[in-house]
Parts: sequence; C-alpha cells; structure tokens
Amino acid sequence: MIWYDWVVRKILKEPLLCKVAKDAISSGNYDASISRCKTLISNIEKITQRRTLTYFASTQDTSAAFINDNDSMQIEDLLRLPNQYNGLDLILNSGGGYAISAERIINVCRTYVNKNKIKEFRVIIPRIAKSAATMVSLGADKIILCNNAELGPIDPQMILIDANGRTISKPAYLIYNAVKGLMDRSHSFFGLNNEKYLLFLRQYNYDIFSSASNELELSKSISQKIFNRKRNKYPKLTEDDFLIFVDPTKTLSHGRLVGFEDLKNTPLCGSGYISDLDTEFSHGGQKGLKKRKIETLNNSIWELLIRKSMLLDDTANAQVKSIEDTNFNFISFNSDWKMPTIQQQPAQNQ
Repeated sequence: MIWYDWVVRKILKEPLLCKVAKDAISSGNYDASISRCKTLISNIEKITQRRTLTYFASTQDTSAAFINDNDSMQIEDLLRLPNQYNGLDLILNSGGGYAISAERIINVCRTYVNKNKIKEFRVIIPRIAKSAATMVSLGADKIILCNNAELGPIDPQMILIDANGRTISKPAYLIYNAVKGLMDRSHSFFGLNNEKYLLFLRQYNYDIFSSASNELELSKSISQKIFNRKRNKYPKLTEDDFLIFVDPTKTLSHGRLVGFEDLKNTPLCGSGYISDLDTEFSHGGQKGLKKRKIETLNNSIWELLIRKSMLLDDTANAQVKSIEDTNFNFISFNSDWKMPTIQQQPAQNQ
C-alpha cells in the first residue's frame, strides 16, 4: 500500500486541490474522500509504527470549529479502544479555541501515555496550530512541523460585540493594558483630561476588564504547568526559551507566524523538542526511515490536509471539525449553517 501511494503521487498530473474538487463535484459528495482519509491514517501508522489520531478544524469563523471540552472526551473515547501500535501521534490542524479545553486535551493524551507506559506523545502539524492549538502542541513530548507549518502566540483572545453588533476577537492583553492605563490616568489628581479618560472607560464593561485579567492569569498558569513538565525531559530548556509563545510583545500580533525558520536556531529545536518532519523521521527517536518512506509519509499527511480542509472549509457543508482514527470519526457541525442559496439566471427569450 505504501509503495502504491508513492507511485500514485509520482504520476499525479494535477494538484490535489483540483483532483479532490473534481471528485466531489462528479459524485455530489465527499464520501470517497472521507473513506480515503481512513486509509491514509492507516498508512501513516504503518510507517511510523505509532497510534495516530487526527484533529482537523475549519478556518470558517464559527465557534463550532474552536477547540472545546467535547474534543477531549472524543479523543479519550478513541484512546479507550485497543490499538496494535505503541506511542501516540496527534496530527493537529486548528486555528485555536479555549485554553482550558486545550489543557484537557493535553491531560487526556498524557494520561494515556503514562498509564500505558508507552512511547512519547507527539503532535504533528500539517499547516497551522495557532493559539490554543499551539498550547496543545506545547503539551506534547515532541512537536513535529511539516513544510510551512505554523505555530503561534498562546495569549488568550476575548470574543466581544462591537458597536454594530458584530462579533469580534481582541487580545486579552491589549484590553487589559488599555483599560488599566485609562484607569490609572483617570485617577490622577492633576489630570487635566480626567473627563476624557472617564468617557473612554464608560465604553468598557468592568466585567470585560476582569475577564481579560483572569484569562491572562489562566494562560500563564497553564504555560507554567507545561514548562514544569518539560524540566525532566529537556532540563536545558529555560522559561525564556518559551517567550516567543507566551509573551505577546515578542510577536506583536496574535496571528503572527512562528515557523521552523524562526525556531531552528533556538534551544527548542536544539534540544529535539521541536523538529521538522524530515529530521525527526530520518534519525530522530527511532530507527531512521528511508527517504522514500519519509516522502510517502509527507505526501500522506499533505493529502489528509487537502481532503479535510476542502471538506471542512466548504461553505456548502455543515461539517467544521473532525477527530478521527483509522475506524471512527467524530464530526462537529456548525449549528448556524444554512444551505447557500443559488441565484437562478433569468431565462433567455429565444
């Protein structure tokens, strides 16, 4: 099967994006693509000799795609089933979600590894693992980055409603710093612009400020817990090595890309904690794989990404998140989804 997949990729004459789209259009659904994903996961396990779960989430602007508490229950349910392989790999592609939910996923995966006294827990990132997804990744024993994969800052985001009733997201640290600064200035005895500061403050609910403060403390607490766990496996790593993820002033934007090029010369990569796919599987932590097998593994993960992204990002489809192994698939749906309307073209008079 591995040799077959390698040959298929070699003779493929069009981009996978085009091929998967054509197949979906011709059949009217993604059933063949969904079935193919299970085969890909099985092939990946045969190469890595590790139990493999996948987590793919849509980039659509919907909370249903967020990392949430249901995810940890679904992952635990899959891990309760027997599997012939040692170790645990989670292929993760997500824009993020809730920090507490990320901590629960870490706990479920670590409990599985510790209870069964098996090999390490690794997270493999095909493309993006941002915010809470970066937090999940940092909780693993190893992070493996595929080509052009992205991590990001883990500073918490606040979901707010603007003056026009639209849902927006803002970094908690910006809200906290802005409101705290206004509060300090408004209390100044000599502040000539006291009323101006008070006017700005009235636009914020104090609960938002308090929530921002709590979210920042929660993020720091989880980050510290993750770092403390790293001390035994990677004793040379320091808290400063993690600042690129935990200090928002280092990256300036919550969406900022933190890729392998940004990390390769840091202790995070030097210690083996973060690695690119080629390095990890050529000589990392096990008998090295031959170049052809690594290429097949890389292509299989890429094909998974393409197939899952096209399915979950299709606005004509209600599915927005998938947690899966070789046999079972948990799907999350966008509860606000509505079938897109197709505008009929007016008939032409003959």
